[in-house]
Amino acid sequence: MKNQSNVFVIFSLLIFMASCNNTPCPEPEAHAKEIIDKEQLKAEIEELFVKTQSLMSEKDVEGLVQRFTADGKLKLPQSPLIQGHDALRENYKTTTQLEDFKIDIKTLDVEISEAGDMASVVGEFTVSFNTPQGTVQDNGVTLLTLKRIDNSWKIAAEVLSSFPQEM
Repeated sequence: MKNQSNVFVIFSLLIFMASCNNTPCPEPEAHAKEIIDKEQLKAEIEELFVKTQSLMSEKDVEGLVQRFTADGKLKLPQSPLIQGHDALRENYKTTTQLEDFKIDIKTLDVEISEAGDMASVVGEFTVSFNTPQGTVQDNGVTLLTLKRIDNSWKIAAEVLSSFPQEM
């Protein structure tokens, strides 16, 4: 009787092992992954650029600051690195006081991480404003690293680089 019982247990284990080998086991993280709609995320990033232009025209300093992560970095041409909300706030207080400040930004390329929580953006910008010495105009490229926090994109780092100006 004991031999029959052992044979039954061994036979059951063999059937179980064979069924596991023929059926792929799901990856544990597959259940946790959500479907990433990269086109929707790209549209949200485009909206961030539109929002930036609107916030600048409205002179909304706090709105401009809140586009960044708490330790966000901004590097403007011929300026030191600006890091953190306090420093960004000071920068935007000055920038929004410039007379007839206009900025146009457009994206050239957007790359979104597989998880959909980070992105890199290459864009172009043109900016102009008036000073007592005359009109200042600049154009160039911008490179951003974005993080998705609480379902919205935040700038972790932005670098603007001017094209050489014609004399």
